[in-house]
Parts: sequence; C-alpha cells; structure tokens
Amino acid sequence: MALQPVAWLLAVAAFTPELGADAVDDSMPVRLELTAPSGCSSLRELLAAIQRRNGRVRLASDREPAVALHVILRSEEQGGASGELTVRTKQGESSARSVTGSSCEAVVDALALTAALSLGSYEFSPPPLTAPSGPVPPASSTPVSQPSAARGTADAGAASPSAPARWQWQAGAQASLGQMVAPHLQAGGALLGRARWERQRPLSPSFTLSLGHSRNELFESSRHAGVALTGVSLSGCPVSLWLGTAVRLEPCLTASAAELKASGRDLPAAASVSRSWWGAGALARVSVSAWSGLSLEVEGGALVPLIERRFVVEPSGRSLGSTPDVAPFVTAGLAHAL
Repeated sequence: MALQPVAWLLAVAAFTPELGADAVDDSMPVRLELTAPSGCSSLRELLAAIQRRNGRVRLASDREPAVALHVILRSEEQGGASGELTVRTKQGESSARSVTGSSCEAVVDALALTAALSLGSYEFSPPPLTAPSGPVPPASSTPVSQPSAARGTADAGAASPSAPARWQWQAGAQASLGQMVAPHLQAGGALLGRARWERQRPLSPSFTLSLGHSRNELFESSRHAGVALTGVSLSGCPVSLWLGTAVRLEPCLTASAAELKASGRDLPAAASVSRSWWGAGALARVSVSAWSGLSLEVEGGALVPLIERRFVVEPSGRSLGSTPDVAPFVTAGLAHAL
C-alpha cells in the first residue's frame, strides 16, 4: 500500500504536458530588403507574400540574429520583369536565385515561394515534442516520396496566374520654361495628377492633367510688356519604355488651354487685355525612379498655337508680342506614387 501514492504521481506526470512548451518561440526572424522600380512592389506586399507560404516568418528586431533576404526587381525592356533573391544566413553563408516572368507581380510571387522554401531548410529551434499518451503505431514499410524544392517551385510557378493590369496614380509638381508669346520667355510652375494603366509592358498608357501658371517677369522683355498665362494641359502617352531598371521614356501627345493676359508698361496710354490661348503638340518625358514611389521627371516638347494672337501699341502699331509658329517648352519636377 505504501507504493500506491508513488504510482499515482508517475501516472499524473506521464499525462501532464511539458511545462513551458507553448511559450517556445517557433517563428523565423528575417531581415528583408527590397530594391524595385516605382509601383512594382513594396516591403509590406513582399513580406505578406512570403508569410502566406510560411506562417512562421516574421521581421527580426534590431539586434536579433536573423536570416537576411535581399530582393531585386527589374522591368525588362522587351516586356515582363525579372528578379533576384539573395539569402544570407546568420553564419554568413549566402545563395542566390533568379526568376523571370510576364509581370512584376508574377515575379514577386515566385520569389516569395522560393524564399519560403529556402527558409524551411534552416534550423530555427522548433519546440520539443511531447511523448504520445497512447501506444506508438509501428512505422510503415512503404517509403513516402517527397518532391524536391526545385520541383515544388516549378509547379507552383506554373500554377500561379499572371497578375492583371492595374491603375497607378501619381501626384507631383514641376517648374516650366517656355515661349508661348514671342519674343517673351515665360517661367512658372504647375501641379499635376497622373493615371497610368500599368501592364509591365511597353503598351502601358498614361494620362496627365496639370494646372499651371507662368509669367515673363524674370526677363528683360517684361520692361515694356507683361505676359502671363494660366491654364490646364492634358497629355497622353501610349507607350512606356524602360531604359535599364530605373529610367522610363514616354513619347506623348499634349494639348493646352489657357488665359493669356498682356499689359503694356512704361508706355503712353498703357492698357491690359485678356485673350484665350490654345495649342496642341507633342512632348517626350524621361523619369528616373529615385526613391520608393518618388521619381524625377524632365519633359521637352513643343505646341502649335491654334489661334494667332498679336499685341500692338496704338496708334503707332508697334508690336509687343505675338504667338509663334511653334511654342517650345521644357519642364522639370517630381512625381510621387499614391
């Protein structure tokens, strides 16, 4: 009878879960770095794609040992996209994988799957296993085949659909210099909004609407005549060409409608007049992706005035300015993805 309490204690210990097992951290800390063209992807989207395939992945704290993941995305000149994943372990070992696809989203999905499979091959201190409460069944003599990581990557990549085209929105500001009324130069600025049907291919049209104002106050020609234009411009760019990974070239058609104000200065009986100004033409835009979502832009083009305007001094008939046959202009500014 003296052994009965000991037997009860042994039975309770055999069926009691190990204390603290639930508190073991089973996560995989990583440090994630992304280099990508504007609008292609973000760190949040890339991390979410990896976590959908490996729920143990999380971002590491500042001084926590972790595996480093560096992803580089590129837009290809002939269309589509490519990417490279570099995995660097806590011991300093590194490996790289490259992927190409029909779109940026497809490449991100493939690299996220590759990262999830790669992280699964490292040791992250899994929690200890508790002994089963019942009898252990005998091991099956039939071997179980497991697909390799490369086979799993190929099958998943073939099954993932291409990402659909989507609208991208930008807002920005630019400085301008042009000659809408000769011989005067007008300097000014504009605010712009842009919508782009991004397809990760050359045929990715964009439409830009800008509201601008310019004057000739900075130049010598303003001594006898003041010229100011306030109006809107609309441009459409049917083609988007990538020159490398960060430079985009767009040929565009453009049209402008503005209010033109001209006033005489230091003249007898000086007067002011206001007229409309209409023009249509073309421009070329070069944009450089500088930071995440921010791009530097330079435009150059020319407008053909649709209505001729002339400003003269009466009664002498002296000309103070007129619309040129071709009105050239240049702009420089910043645009940010919304």
